[in-house]
Amino acid sequence: MSDARLLVEAIFRCPGCNGIPYKLFRRSTPEHPEVFTHLVWPTDPSVPPPLSPTLRCPTDGKELMREAG
Repeated sequence: MSDARLLVEAIFRCPGCNGIPYKLFRRSTPEHPEVFTHLVWPTDPSVPPPLSPTLRCPTDGKELMREAG
């Protein structure tokens, strides 16, 4: 099995606590380098994976702001 390319596309920061609970990755495989899929993943093991398209801070519940990665 071949390795996938995994790039950080953006980070999501809370405007209240200024934390970075999630990163948005894009990935492709060597077989299809022109096709990307996106994956939002927690930056810390104590942060749960997101359950909805609207990302909220697990600490204070505020909607997260997207920043360039």
